Amino acid sequence: MHSGTRVRLYQENIISQTFQLSLQQIRLLIWGESLGLVPREGNKESCYNAAIERPDIRPAIEASLCHLRNLLAKVDVITG
Repeated sequence: MHSGTRVRLYQENIISQTFQLSLQQIRLLIWGESLGLVPREGNKESCYNAAIERPDIRPAIEASLCHLRNLLAKVDVITG
């Protein structure tokens, strides 16, 4: 494969992966809003959902947030 072709495919892959990452960020924002972890757009106050404190729900949310934090730290390393 010609090096120019490899570069073009690499660039297309980066664009595609960046797009996918942007979509996931939007999904996470909506998820955080639905849980009351972040305020909804235009609303300065958080709509904190007290249900996230339930003993059957909180561990799953904490584990998810910890995993997301680790993934985002890896993304920061990659993207600079």
